[in-house]
Amino acid sequence: MPIWQAVADEARELTRVLAEPWLWLAAAAMLLCGTLAYLVPYDLRLDIGGSPKDCNGAAVFDVPYIVGFNPEPEFAGPADDCTDRTIAYRWAFEDATVEFPGIGRVAYDVVLRLTSGQPTGQAVPSTWIANGAALVVPVRPEARAYHLLAPPSAFSSLRLDFQTSPYQPPGDPRALGFAVDRIHVSSLGPAAPSWFQLLTLTAMVTLAYLMARHWALSQPLAASVAVVAIAAFVALLIWQREGLTIFSGQALRLMLVGFLLAVALEPLARGAARALEISLLPLEARRIVALVVIAWLIRALGLLHPQTYSSDVGLHMNNLLGVTRGEVIFTEGLPAEAGGGAAPYPPALYVMLAPWQLLNLDLRTLVTTANALADSLAILWIWLVLRLVGASPSASYFAAGLYLFATPLLRSLSTGEMANVWGQSLVLPWLLALLLWRKGRVTAAVLGAATAIALLGHSGVFLSLGLLLAALGVIWLVHRDQQVWKFALVVMLVVVGVVVGYFFAFLDVLTRTSTPVTSSTTPLERLGNEAREFVVVSGQIGPLLAVLGLSGLVAAWYRWRRLGDVLAAWWLSTLLSWSTLLFSQQALRWEAFLFPALVLGGGLALAELWRQGAAHRWTAAVLLFAATAHGGILWVQRLITYR
Repeated sequence: MPIWQAVADEARELTRVLAEPWLWLAAAAMLLCGTLAYLVPYDLRLDIGGSPKDCNGAAVFDVPYIVGFNPEPEFAGPADDCTDRTIAYRWAFEDATVEFPGIGRVAYDVVLRLTSGQPTGQAVPSTWIANGAALVVPVRPEARAYHLLAPPSAFSSLRLDFQTSPYQPPGDPRALGFAVDRIHVSSLGPAAPSWFQLLTLTAMVTLAYLMARHWALSQPLAASVAVVAIAAFVALLIWQREGLTIFSGQALRLMLVGFLLAVALEPLARGAARALEISLLPLEARRIVALVVIAWLIRALGLLHPQTYSSDVGLHMNNLLGVTRGEVIFTEGLPAEAGGGAAPYPPALYVMLAPWQLLNLDLRTLVTTANALADSLAILWIWLVLRLVGASPSASYFAAGLYLFATPLLRSLSTGEMANVWGQSLVLPWLLALLLWRKGRVTAAVLGAATAIALLGHSGVFLSLGLLLAALGVIWLVHRDQQVWKFALVVMLVVVGVVVGYFFAFLDVLTRTSTPVTSSTTPLERLGNEAREFVVVSGQIGPLLAVLGLSGLVAAWYRWRRLGDVLAAWWLSTLLSWSTLLFSQQALRWEAFLFPALVLGGGLALAELWRQGAAHRWTAAVLLFAATAHGGILWVQRLITYR
């Protein structure tokens, strides 16, 4: 179908959906419920500089609301111990601002706990402007609470401006005003809503309905999706209003991008299935793309919220600029637990992202959303792999559902380990190429190219994939597989080419010895800590997914032998990767590397349950929900606690 015709069909479908009464009822419900939510009395507490026990991490929860404050928090209290008596605070500069956008049009009682912090012992005059109303306040040197009445704002926001006589410490270029550690805001009565916020939230509900209809849900089911979105927004307006209003505009843009992704990816998914000669059900590709987009929204919305902290994104932004300047040889320092010292850092992420800078996006947004998409596309690759080996569509749906909250990958994304996520995203395309080669559908050259690309994605993935290739070769050798020697030749040539062509440039780095780290644990203890990820409910994998993955491995071994061989090698490579604990306190990122194998096996196991009858279908649905809920809870906890 020509592109113009596909666009025209999509436009006609969109026009038809926009005329549906369920959509307008959902939009009206959002406006009504949002207005009622604003009537609920609201108060918020903002710990400036972090919570009382935030000594060991950088505070970020206050950053979206403050301007003109020292970027680094400071602490007062016990010198070597973070307790409830420890106070985190920031210095406000000569001109400082605190603003809470869209929290409602009403008068507010504002309580600020602060001190002048100046050594003169005299009160320091400070002009405070609350929503345009000015007041001169003498700020005392001792810590105390100050009450301020802020009148309603025409913009339904609360804005506090501070202009303070500055104090210039010797040798410090900053013009310091006062030190503040807490702001508490309480509404004085029901608030009139921020219409900008309500319209933004209504647009998001509308997009949720449109996406549900695009994914072929019926009108009542699409309305149910909209109701869930309305309930979530109303709950946030009542209990976490400032966290929602600071992000709603960007969240709307991300949902719009998600809708465009849904439209763009579907023909690509259908084309890939046709190229692989996979017979599709009528809505199969559309449902898989829906899960890809949902996974992307889960990742992008979580990572781009302004109160989310990701420690290493700046590193990747700088490296991306380096590749743009022509640099392709990077090293990064390993953590002390892994032996310390510099290690090769393949630039696959930066080389593949470099052309996208032409979109003129903010680099942080580009790096974050691109890695979120690369990880989400694993669902598409998993679908193609399972359908290629002959598994049912339900196995693909279950596997995709298990990958929505890929906990080890989400952990890496939240930490900013983007190169690791990008390198991991190249492994599943390699698996697809391997299975096609086994079927005689692609040449050894294609398999070699896919292997080389995967090996050059990330040094940690290079090691894990190398162990997988070795384990797979041994399994095929034991089975006397006729393709094992050709496979060994291809792998040997590729590995030698990658090592000589790229990693040889790091010979000096690789042969340089680092200072050994004194270990406080034995290898057996470290191995036990790693194995806990399988058996502890709060682990990145957890017992449920571990059992599902192993059950699927057994099923694949007997029904889809070629895939079963790879899954067995994948598990064996994980056990081999633990051998690094003999000389290192930190293993390879085996959880992230193993996760696709767990999901592939889990999808097969749940599909086997599904085909046993109605009772077993309920069991499969409950298991899928439990696994997804487990991942979702860990994701939210990670976003809130990682600092």
